Formats: sequence, structure tokens, C-alpha cells
Amino acid sequence: MSKARIQEDLKTAMKAGDAQTRDALRLLLAAVTNEEKAKGTTLDDVAVGQVVLKVAKQAKNSIEEYRSLGYPDRVEALQAELAVYERYAPELMGEAQVQAIVDEAIAAAGATGPADMGKVMKLVMPKVAGKADGGMVNRLVKEGLANR
Repeated sequence: MSKARIQEDLKTAMKAGDAQTRDALRLLLAAVTNEEKAKGTTLDDVAVGQVVLKVAKQAKNSIEEYRSLGYPDRVEALQAELAVYERYAPELMGEAQVQAIVDEAIAAAGATGPADMGKVMKLVMPKVAGKADGGMVNRLVKEGLANR
């Protein structure tokens, strides 16, 4: 997803008077802009996708937090925001795809146990960055190394 596409959709939401989408897209653009400033460069589509995933994950965490605190109105608003973010999030790899990459990396690294996790992650992450959930990747690598 490109930053330009998000900007165009923001203009469309503003013209349509869709305040909820407008506000969510403004937050998303602010996150992308902040990341660009931090890195000192314009983000490519993959990097924008990673920012979108990060913002979506933060929204999910906030939803759980507000749900546990008993604020159903805030949960509902955040779920609507999350729905907007998910429209711009890149398609994530399935567990089977990630498992195949992990198995390949374990073999390539000659990993013999949990102590080799760093070697394996170093091979896996460039292939799945922005395309797979980091928690799932971590779990699959741990499971793969535990069986060695």
C-alpha cells in the first residue's frame, strides 16, 4: 500500500463527510510520516505496509485493554478504526507458508537446537518482514528448534 493511495482515500473520505474513516486515515498518515522522519527517507510500499501493520497491532492491543477495563463505546470506535487500517494492511502469509520458510532456514543454518535461534531468525526475517505476524514466526522457529 502506498502513501499516495492513503492520501487519495483521505481526500475522498473528507469529501464524503466520513469522519470516522477520515480520522483513521489521518492517524495512519501521521504514523507513516513519523516513520519517514525517523528514517530520514521516503518509505517504499513495503515499509508503508509495515507501518500499517504496526498501527493495526496497536489498535488491537488498545481494543483488548479497553475491553478489559469495561469501555464498550471506546472498543466499538477502535474496532471501526481497525477495520480501516486492515483495508491498507498487506496480505499476511499463512502459517504453512511461514513454516516452510522456517524449515528451510533451520536446514540452511545447520541449527541443532534452541541456542541457534538467532541464526535461524536472521535467515527467516528478511523473507517474512511485513508479510507475517512476528509472534507466529517466533513461535514456529522455537517449535522447530525444540524438535532438534
